[in-house]
This record gives sequence, C-alpha cells and structure tokens, in this order.
Amino acid sequence: MAEPIPEQPTGTLRVWDLPTRLFHWALVVLVLMSFVTAEGAWPDVPLPAGMPGGAHLLPHMTLHIWCGYCILVLLLFRIGWGVVGSSTSRFADFVRGPAAILDYVRGFMRRPFLRGPGAFYTGHNPLGAVMVIVLLAALLAQAVTGLFAKDEDDFFGIAVGPLHGSVSDAMGKTLTHIHHLGHEAIEDLVYLHILANLFYWLVRRENLIGAMITGRRRLQPGQSAPPISFASGKSAVGLFALAVIVVWTALALLRR
Repeated sequence: MAEPIPEQPTGTLRVWDLPTRLFHWALVVLVLMSFVTAEGAWPDVPLPAGMPGGAHLLPHMTLHIWCGYCILVLLLFRIGWGVVGSSTSRFADFVRGPAAILDYVRGFMRRPFLRGPGAFYTGHNPLGAVMVIVLLAALLAQAVTGLFAKDEDDFFGIAVGPLHGSVSDAMGKTLTHIHHLGHEAIEDLVYLHILANLFYWLVRRENLIGAMITGRRRLQPGQSAPPISFASGKSAVGLFALAVIVVWTALALLRR
C-alpha cells in the first residue's frame, strides 16, 4: 500500500525511500568486501575460543563466499522491489527505450554543461537507468557463477564455491573464467559509476550521491516533479525475508 507523501521542505523533494537507500549502501559495502577478500587483502579473522571443531580463524575466502550470499539476497530483494516498491524504485518508472536514451544524450549538446540541470527526473535519468540495469545484471551473474567456481592459486591454495561439486569440471572451469572476467568488468563499472556521479555533482550541479543518503533532491527554479508514491516499510521487510528464504532454500536443494 502506498504511503501519503509527507509535506516537503521548500525547494526539496523526497525521491528515495529508506529500503532503496539501505539496499544501495549495503551493496556498496558488500561489493567492496568482495573485492578485498578476493584479492586476499582481508586478513583471516580471529574467532572466539571454543568454536565448534576447534576453529580459531575465519578465512578470507569464507568471508568472500558469505558476501556473495548476502549480495544474492540483496539483488533478489531489489528485483522484487523494482516491481512492487515505491514508484521511483520501480523498473517501469525509470527504464526507458533507446529513443529516450538518445534524446537524453542529445540534451547534453543542446544544453551546455555549466548551465546546470535540464529536465528533472524524480528517480534515475535514462543514462543512470542503463547503469543500474547493467550493474544489477553483472552482479547477479557474478554471484551465481561464484557459487560454482573453483579457483586454484599457488599462494592462496584452492578456493571453491559451495556448489562446485554439482557441475562438471569443464563447466566449473568455464564458470570460474566468467567469474574472473566479471570481477574486472564490475570493477570498471564501479569506477564509471563513481565518475558519472562526480560529474553530475561538480559539473551539472545535481548531487545524486547526497540524494541517495538523505532520500531528498533539490528542485531548481522552474523545475517541477510528477507525483511520487512510496511503498510501506512492511512490504520491504516481507520482501527481504522472502529473498533470504529463496536463497537459503535454493542453496540447500542444490547441495543435495
């Protein structure tokens, strides 16, 4: 059920709900941890004494795998939230066709960069929508291939995904290769995403980073925005719980 839009402070507009912002920053942290643990830069974490089996260290690749589980949950949640969530988070609201994307790009030529923003988009603009879809698809592919990967390294030893035994050696090598390529591709996409946000902030005078923190964007003189509806927090909690159940159940069934 959509919540009524609260009265906005002068010159600002609430555009992002809390679930979307929590998803975004949790994904940032988990992707960063995945990069660090994949490179072996994250130290093995000491565990409390008396752990079952006498374990006293949590290996960095174990952390890497658990980051992958969490990323899978977040991605499933975001896909669902893109269907039933707040209007600015729905794919139907911000995913546009090639014609709209080209028209948006042409707008950069018609409107000089330093004159500030043009049309106001309550959520993602057409180019930002492309980045969102590409990143979500790349991260989903990376998380899934990681489940079946088997990585042999002279320094770190053998690191295997939790489902590596359910595929043939040939398929495992293929998925591992895709997983390695995905690491590099996602790293490039992250850099591009950061540079694009800095460009919009410093040149176009649109603080998209701040909006993803506060949930609000500033309206420029003469700009107007269409009505925005916000889904309830209970819907987000239920959807997140469902995503956890789906990932947990799928892993349990595939491990058999």
